Amino acid sequence: PRSWIWLQAHFTDHPQSSIFLSLAEVPVLGITIKGFIACLLLEGRTHVFATYTGASCRASQDGTVVRLTLRQGGRRLDVAVDRGNARFIRCLAPTAGQMQPRDDESLDARVTATLKERGVTVAALRSERCALEVSNYFKE
Repeated sequence: PRSWIWLQAHFTDHPQSSIFLSLAEVPVLGITIKGFIACLLLEGRTHVFATYTGASCRASQDGTVVRLTLRQGGRRLDVAVDRGNARFIRCLAPTAGQMQPRDDESLDARVTATLKERGVTVAALRSERCALEVSNYFKE
């Protein structure tokens, strides 16, 4: 991938609840394909938002906070990840066909996820231990 956002977290205050999200721009045969998949496991029930299901995703960054809004039908998932107080480790990432040190990954970012169905809040979740990696996504 040329750029991506990846996150994963478990919500300890809600049994059987976690989130996974991957958003990437991948160059293929001279074009760039943007795609994403997000899965919210909410008390044992799976909610999937993905390119292949016809969902939409909007990503933005405001200082240390990464915000994502995913929509499909009458469902909306708002995710905010604050990495302001997170500790980062240097990771290897693909660059020009080689693995190079360039990405920062955190295991202790803070995440909130709010799921709404037809405008009604179904769940508001929070975790202090979100794994997060953002690579070149907000760079021009």
